Amino acid sequence: MPSLIRFIPLLLFAILAIHLYTKQIQEAPEPKQPDAIIQQAASKQNKEIVADKKPQKLTDNNTVKEIRDNENQDSIIQKEQNNFQQSDNTNQSKQTHNKTTKEQSRTVQVSNNITQKMLGYKYFVHYYPNKFILTINDMPVEQDQTKNIIIKDNKVAVRYEYEFLHGMRKGAKITTFDIEPKADHLNITFSWDNEWRVIMADATPLEATKIEL
Repeated sequence: MPSLIRFIPLLLFAILAIHLYTKQIQEAPEPKQPDAIIQQAASKQNKEIVADKKPQKLTDNNTVKEIRDNENQDSIIQKEQNNFQQSDNTNQSKQTHNKTTKEQSRTVQVSNNITQKMLGYKYFVHYYPNKFILTINDMPVEQDQTKNIIIKDNKVAVRYEYEFLHGMRKGAKITTFDIEPKADHLNITFSWDNEWRVIMADATPLEATKIEL
């Protein structure tokens, strides 16, 4: 019995040690390793997301560059088309101008219907010139003669030269006429009483220039 009492303190000490160990285990904080693993996993996931986004940014840059290249190419094509259209319009304009210029040159018939009586100048008595020369666009057209004359822009220059009393009185003038577009036969007469002297049917006198002989 005395030996059993001797082991009682040891038993109590053992029970107390077990109790304290159990309490320490219960109050001990949870291990931090799982949080570290979670944080590490989250960090890795974020890195993977960032890594996934970088190729997307590169892809977006490539797309923008491709769009710009396409726009530049379209701009170059449009510029070439505009230049071609402008060149084509210029060629058409030149062709139209050449065609118009060609159409403005045409041939008409001119008849010299000036009679000797028309040329008589009265100064107390009638005087008649001993010389009278008529030219149409530098082409001589004699009395009662008809010639084909080429005119441009519906303009014609009529020159007459006269001489009285074998050169005691003489002179010359050039009169420019505007011909009617549909006129194809021009009749020329003469009168000293008319301010233009030369009279042309289907034509309007524009100006007269006196020539010194």
